[in-house]
Parts: sequence; C-alpha cells; structure tokens
Amino acid sequence: MNRDSRQQINRPRTQRAKARVGLESLETRQLLSGGGGQLNPDLIPSLLFQRSSTQFPVVARPHPIGDSPELQTLLDNDGKVLIGQLPNGDQFSITVHGPGVAIVTDVTPNDGLLNSEIDTIQLVGTDLHRTRVTGQVKSSDRVITDGLVGFNRLIAADGVASIELNGFVLRQTGEEPTGTPRIALLGGVKTLSFHAIQAAVNPEADQPVDVIIGDPSTPLRVRPNIQIAHIFNTAFNPEVGPINNVPQTEPTVRLIVNGNINNLELGSVTSNIVPADISAILSPVAFTGRTNVEARGIEGMKVVGSARNLVLARGDQPFTDRFSGLDRVGHAHFGGPADAVAIDATAGQIGQLKFLRGLGNPANTTPSLLDAGNPIGKRGYPASGLAGGVIAAEQIGSSTFGPANLVRQIPPDPQTIQYGGTGTINYVTRPGFAQTNVTMTANRAIGDTTIVGDSLNTLVASGFDYLSFRQGLDPIRQPSRIGFYQQRGDLVDSVIAASYRPTDGVYGNPTDQAGNGTIVGHFNGNLYQITGDEAFAPPTGPARVQGAGFFARRLVGYLPSIGGPQAESPRRIHSILTRM
Repeated sequence: MNRDSRQQINRPRTQRAKARVGLESLETRQLLSGGGGQLNPDLIPSLLFQRSSTQFPVVARPHPIGDSPELQTLLDNDGKVLIGQLPNGDQFSITVHGPGVAIVTDVTPNDGLLNSEIDTIQLVGTDLHRTRVTGQVKSSDRVITDGLVGFNRLIAADGVASIELNGFVLRQTGEEPTGTPRIALLGGVKTLSFHAIQAAVNPEADQPVDVIIGDPSTPLRVRPNIQIAHIFNTAFNPEVGPINNVPQTEPTVRLIVNGNINNLELGSVTSNIVPADISAILSPVAFTGRTNVEARGIEGMKVVGSARNLVLARGDQPFTDRFSGLDRVGHAHFGGPADAVAIDATAGQIGQLKFLRGLGNPANTTPSLLDAGNPIGKRGYPASGLAGGVIAAEQIGSSTFGPANLVRQIPPDPQTIQYGGTGTINYVTRPGFAQTNVTMTANRAIGDTTIVGDSLNTLVASGFDYLSFRQGLDPIRQPSRIGFYQQRGDLVDSVIAASYRPTDGVYGNPTDQAGNGTIVGHFNGNLYQITGDEAFAPPTGPARVQGAGFFARRLVGYLPSIGGPQAESPRRIHSILTRM
C-alpha cells in the first residue's frame, strides 16, 4: 500500500503522544515518612506507641519484710507439694491447698530424702474451712506392688477442711516406730478419707490404734465425714497365741470423735487375712480385735462388706450405765455379713437399721448335716456360745434383716429329685438364718420390722430396759408397741414380745404377766422350741431364749406362739392339711 493511500489520522501532529525517552522515576516515600499532612495517622509507629495507655509493673521481687504471711505462703512452695519414692518404685505425693504446710518424716530421716515409708505427717498452720490436703500414690513401673504407702502418724493441732489420702494405710512403719499408729486431729476435720487401717496389736502390752478427731476439752464445731476402705484388726498375745472361743473384749482400734459424726462409711471391718492352714484350726473369734466407734451421736453409718466385732457406743465398753450410749443413730446399714455387732443407743433413738446379710454368723450353730465339714475358720461368735448382735435403744424406727446364708434342699419325692433329667439334681433354695443369737430391745417402741429368713435364739422386745436387765432388775417398765412386724421364715427358740414379763424366764406359761403392749404384723413361718438342746449356743448377757412366738396383751394379725395368747393354726401345703 502506498503511503499516500493510507488513512490519515485526523489529530494534529502537535497533539500526538510522543515517545518517552529515559527511565521512569520512582514514587516518592513521603506517604510513609512524611509529616503532618498524612491521611492515615494509625500507621505511624510513634503514634501507635503513644496511644497505648496500659501500665505494666516492673518484674521484680520486693524484699520480704512487710509482706503478709498469706502472701509468703503463696510465693513459697516449701511444705506445699511433697513427693517421695519407695525403694520398690511406688511414688507418692502430698499436696496442701490453702493455708498451712505439711511436714513429712519418713522412717529414714537422716538421709534427707523421702525414699521410704512415712513415719509422721504433721500439718501446721491450717484452717478449718480453707485447707485441703490430698495424697496420691502411683504404682511402680518396674515391679508389681499393691500401690499402697504406709504412715504411722498424722497430726494436726489446727482444723482442716478435708484430708483425702488415696492409697495411704495407717499402720506400723519401720523397725523402730515413734509409737503406736495414730491419727490426732485435735482441731477437727470436715472430711477424712484414707485407704485402710492395719492393726496387729498385743492387748496385753500395746496401746490401741486410735483415730482421734476433736479435743475433749473443746466442743467440736463441725460434724466430720469419715471414709475408710478397710479396717484389718488383728489382736492376740503372741506369748500365748490365739485361743478358740475366747473373744477380744477390749478395743484395739478406736475411732474417737469428740462430737457428732455426720457420715461414717467403712468398706469392711475384719481381721487380717490368714493362710488356709491357719484358718482350718483357728476361729476368727480368737484373733479378731474389737473395733470401737466412739462418739456422741452418728447421723449415718454404712458398712459395705463384712463387719466383725464392731461396737458403736460413747465409751470403750457398751451397756455399762446411762452415759455409755449414743444420743442418736440416724441410720446404720450393713451390706455384708455382720457378726458380734453391738449398737448402744440407750441414751437416744435409732432411726433405721439394715442388715442385708443378716446379723450373727449361723455356721455350725445347729446339729445339721449342712454344716458338716466346715473348717473352724468359718465359724462365728454364735458357734462359740457368744452373742451375734446386741442392739439397745430408747426407741427404734424401722429395721430390715436379710438372710445370712442360703440353704439348698432336695425334694423328698424321689420322682422330683432328678426333675431335669438323669444325672441332675433339683435343688430348692430357701433363705437361711437372718438372726442368730440376737438381742434387739427398745425401752419404748420398735417400728416397722421386716425379716426374710429364720430367727435362732433371738429376742426382739419393746418396753424392755436392757440396762436394768443387765443389772438384774425388772426390765419391763412402760407400755410399748411393735409394728408393723412381718417375717417370712421360722422362729426357732425366738421371741417377739411387747411389755411382756415371763415370771420364770420361760415365755408361754400361764403365770406370765402381759403388760400394756401391742404387736401388729403378720408371720409367715413355723414355730420351733427345742428345750434343753445344748447344741443351740446361748449368747452372753441374756440367757438362752426359752419360748417361741409372739407375746403381748394385744396382737393384731396372724402372730402365733407356743403356749401364748394366739395358737399356731394348721396350714395347707399343696391342698394337704398339715400341722407344722
């Protein structure tokens, strides 16, 4: 295309853009570093620093002179967290939360290390409402252990809100301990919890193992909650050795509260575990020490497992005078077998009683082949001619007793023995004994009573002053009532009486005197009276109960007796009229 034929631009040449020659200049830095004409002053570092008004203190530690003790306690870790390790690898820690410190001494104090079991734990400067002490135990990673750490003493002169030592056992530690194991919290405590008490006491030479809460000279301001998983109480004279049928009547473990207990929970109260060869020749009666719970009153008590040779009273010996009993027992629940349990509430009342596995060990108390072959270690206090339980109060609310054992029987009809086929036995299970050698009395009334199982050599009496009876006086003093009473089981040499006075000690004679007493209830069982049979061991205290049935001036319901106000009626079993 010729130059003249191209389409020309209409703009004049002077208005056309000329080609730029040279380098393009950079943008000035006035926007970032300029002066007062800036549009965004927040981006200026000097203004950012000036706009901050927060004042930070100088990081420094002032001189301790003039600081309050509370501030010094917060800044100092001495006595707050204590960590130790046993030779087997078990580790333990004790932590103090709030005011106060802990001083811990092990059985080897001269090495300057916490590398053995604890001799003494001393709490200093604590507060009853703000100080909490916790302890933990971690099992060894090298060997298999029980994960428990023993301590010989726990002392606190001031009050403590709570002490929870998980995995710690009160027992004798070291070859030369500072004294008998003891816990002394004279200033009081709201909550006390630790794993166990292991006591091996010689009653002739050693002092009992004590857990003392409160000062006897100062009224306790709080009602403590106490939780102990196990109490292993073993007591006998090593020079003589355990003697069968001879019980320990002096307390070897004492829980002493100089006031009222709000809640007491125990896992079990027994002796230390003995080998099988020892259990075959020795009865637990010979080496089980007595455990005493001494207080002014107990609002609630619970024993989850077995309870053996346990006493609830105000002093060392129960049922001695008008001042030996507790003012009140709100409720007492026993989830396992209970044997030789005494509750002295003669100065007050008992709200509720529960013995889910019976009261009194029935093993070898009757000439039955079902007990043949039992080793001596399975026998309890009733088999030794001792009381299986004694409960006395001014008034008793409701009570429940379950069977201590189950009895398996075979039907007498040969055609029903192998009901499930050849080679099978059709066992029939029924409840065994719920009360064995038991005395339960109230000076006034006994409330609703439920018993599932048989009663053997048992006396349940209202309007009965037990302290007067022990002193040889007439125990029947005032009108009384029992009810509603219901039992599904038999009465074997057992009596339920309300203000009833047997003139010659035998219930059911024409010369008996029926006072102003009433029994309301229903009995579903049979009556048996075995006169002169020495196989039924009598309890200590009251003589062996002579009689069987219900005795009162007024009986409401089917409440039969042998020779008493209401005769036992015949019964029908499978449409056959029988006389049981």
